[in-house]
Amino acid sequence: MAFAADAEAATSSSPAPRRRRFTVFATLNEMPHAEAPVSAHELATPGDDPRRHFSEALRRPRVAALLVLLCVGAALALRLHNLGDRPFWVDEAATRAFALLDAATLVNVLGPVETTPPTYYLLVKAWMALGDGSEFWLRLPSVLVGGVSVLLFGAFLWRAFGPVPAVWGAALLAVAGGHVRYAQEARVYSLVFMLFVLGLLLMERLAHALDSAAPGARLRRWGFAAGSAVNAGLLIGLHFSATFAAATIYFYGLCLLLARRRASVRRVAVLVASGAAGLVLAAPALLLAFSIAGDKSGAAYWMQAPSLGEAFLHFQSVLWAPQLGRLALPGTALSLLALAVCFWAGRRHPQAVALASAFAFAAGAAYAVSLVTPPMLMGRTVLFTLALNLAILAYGLSRLRRPVLVAAVAAAAFLPQVKGSANQLAAPYFYGEAWVEVARAVNQQAGPRDTVLPVGAFEAVALDHYIAPYGGLRSTAAVGDREGGLFTTSIALMTGAVPINEADLEVPVFCKGLRPGGDVWLLARDSAPLRNLVHRVEQALETAGSTKRSQATHHGLFVERWSPPTRCG
Repeated sequence: MAFAADAEAATSSSPAPRRRRFTVFATLNEMPHAEAPVSAHELATPGDDPRRHFSEALRRPRVAALLVLLCVGAALALRLHNLGDRPFWVDEAATRAFALLDAATLVNVLGPVETTPPTYYLLVKAWMALGDGSEFWLRLPSVLVGGVSVLLFGAFLWRAFGPVPAVWGAALLAVAGGHVRYAQEARVYSLVFMLFVLGLLLMERLAHALDSAAPGARLRRWGFAAGSAVNAGLLIGLHFSATFAAATIYFYGLCLLLARRRASVRRVAVLVASGAAGLVLAAPALLLAFSIAGDKSGAAYWMQAPSLGEAFLHFQSVLWAPQLGRLALPGTALSLLALAVCFWAGRRHPQAVALASAFAFAAGAAYAVSLVTPPMLMGRTVLFTLALNLAILAYGLSRLRRPVLVAAVAAAAFLPQVKGSANQLAAPYFYGEAWVEVARAVNQQAGPRDTVLPVGAFEAVALDHYIAPYGGLRSTAAVGDREGGLFTTSIALMTGAVPINEADLEVPVFCKGLRPGGDVWLLARDSAPLRNLVHRVEQALETAGSTKRSQATHHGLFVERWSPPTRCG
């Protein structure tokens, strides 16, 4: 492997260290460039502690590289588990529906209103052409790039700290609950995470090239600067919130130069030039982002600006207590304790300082921007910061010397992640969205003259996808947002339902979407942002002369049956 070769070269040029005794846990703390490679003769010396033999072997680049590859395999196995068993949740159903549209509609019609740029959907469209549109097939790219992320993360840590931290980091990311969660979804966030880690690796190489006087260093530095620019452009082009990820990469590079006391005008100018080129490449996506952010009546403002407490909970959900539910508080306490110990252990290393500073920048920027623009601070949009946290943990664990302390900190770091991954893999649905159950119930009870009325565009898409195998029953009408908005437009493009604008929940306009003489089946998610809209739909039904006959809950979804509206004739 390339990063193994780099470490071998660095190791071979280092002075031989003073001899000392090792335990198995103490092995995982020595940086490879600080010690000479271990020869077979040294391993075979009679009378040596057998534990030292094993520890010295672990520090060999080839052994560490093999362990990183084993972590990649374990990560893929975890993320492939039950991959196609759970139904799509609404955003995944939207991914599939977007990918079924033609490219011109994606770019020209939905591009100006959808909060994810069309780039990702075009990639999914190409992927769907290679296979079917099943849950497994659409989620598989997220799994694959998740495995690549583990490999790239190991490569980055190898470059930054050495092979032993690379093994720790690859193991941590392989079982990280937040990463497992989003690597199993047919959404863009696993790909954003991979490109962020690649950006860290490119930036580390760029910082090294800026500090090198070796022949060819000038060519390498501009090559890495160009690679960083392309990577930043791709990040922003995949999702507007990834602007924070791209900015964090460059902030990390600046902090690394500062921590190494190498931040000259010439070196910083290279970073600025690379960042400016990245912005130029991302210009089409940024223009769409500014347009959407400036339209406060659009779907981008469906969430309220987060408070400090809410912002902390978003980070907690992917970094420290993923999918832990009632165990979130102790899981967070363990994770933060491990992070604090590891940062203290590695606080003198310029890389650790740069990574911690980059996390502080990313968290502060995401929170500040969410106060004045469409809220972008959500667990999935800050998933990329998991790499910064795990990097600090990996290096800190490699610096600890006492076996008991290493074991305790490792347990505090791994247990919340392992439990979070186990909870994710055991969950029968994403976010409680049991669309298969709802489709079955509606098909069994609704008549051909009844109105099926989902609240939300992608709710209608998800319902139609899972009710289609039963026959001809589909969404009759669906409640969207404003005329020309994302949800109303999506209803018209992706379903056969009549779009009902949020402003048109008044008789007789509301009645135009309802079939006369039949019951009305109201379907919605139990989601805080939708509750007010659902309440308004219920009021509209009452005004139309309908009464609620029954209500059933299917995990995070509910279905209400209303009598035929008497004032819609």
